[in-house]
This record gives sequence, structure tokens and C-alpha cells, in this order.
Amino acid sequence: MRETATLERLQEIADLLATEFNVSPPKVVFSRRRVACYHPFFRWIKFPMMGSWRGVEFTMVHEFAHHLFEMTLPPKIKMRSRHHGPQFRDLLHKVAAAWYGDPDRYNWGSEYKSIQEWYRKGKGAKHANTDRAPRSCTRARHRRAPGVGCSTHAAGPGRAGKTEATVS
Repeated sequence: MRETATLERLQEIADLLATEFNVSPPKVVFSRRRVACYHPFFRWIKFPMMGSWRGVEFTMVHEFAHHLFEMTLPPKIKMRSRHHGPQFRDLLHKVAAAWYGDPDRYNWGSEYKSIQEWYRKGKGAKHANTDRAPRSCTRARHRRAPGVGCSTHAAGPGRAGKTEATVS
């Protein structure tokens, strides 16, 4: 199933998460690259113009966790931490819990192998099935922001006149 995401929708997701964690939001920009990434110097989430194989929400949750990592942890910890190390994994779990209401709704099976392993052994040991599809969202803020949030509450494809990225 393919869906589209406008820059406006992606930025709204980032803004909602930033509000939830009381940090300044990152700027979301489109990239010609095939994968999303976070640039700490500019505080940008670069989202692939041609879409993300993981889906809009999973990609934004992961990249926002990088933003939260940069915005909240002291420099000494950031310098010693690996890119997807323990501090990042804990933040990713918190962001997934904030976005989905239940971190088990996040598709941990689409993560890097080290994060999948961590989730199965640690945070999500009682929920080893990480390849299941996410359930319907119950987060109230998704219902308050039409066109933003989970696919259950999204208004559908992008609005006319906005730049879109196709996501598979």
C-alpha cells in the first residue's frame, strides 16, 4: 500500500512530537536520498522525496528520536554514545510510546537489527512478535489534528498545491 506525505504533514508530525517532549521542532525537508536521516547541525529531518520503505510514521518516529537525543542529552553523553546506542534506544521507545500510546504498536521489525534485538530482549521481551502491523491509534491528539498522525485518523493523500513524497 502506498501513501503520500506532504512537507506540511511531515512538519505537523514533527511539531506534535516536539510539543509532547517540550523541545523545539526540527525542520523537515525533502531529500533526493533513498533513506531518511537527521542532521544535528541544522536540526533537519531529511525525508526521501521518493518515499520511505518503512512508512511515514515509523520513519518520523525514528528520526525524531535522533532529534530528541540531540536536544536533551548532555554533550558528554552524546560524545560517548553510539549512533543507535542505549540512550537512543530508550528515547526511541519513549517517542514510540508518545506517538502510538503503546510502544508495541511501533513496527520494531523495521528497525536496525541491534534495535530489534534490544527490544526483544529488553523493553519488549513479553511482545516478541515485532513484525505485526500497527493497531488502530487511540491517541487523542491525532483526532484533533486532521491529516496528521496515524493512518487511522489521516485525512488521506496530500492537499492540492503541496509538495508530496510517495511512501510505500
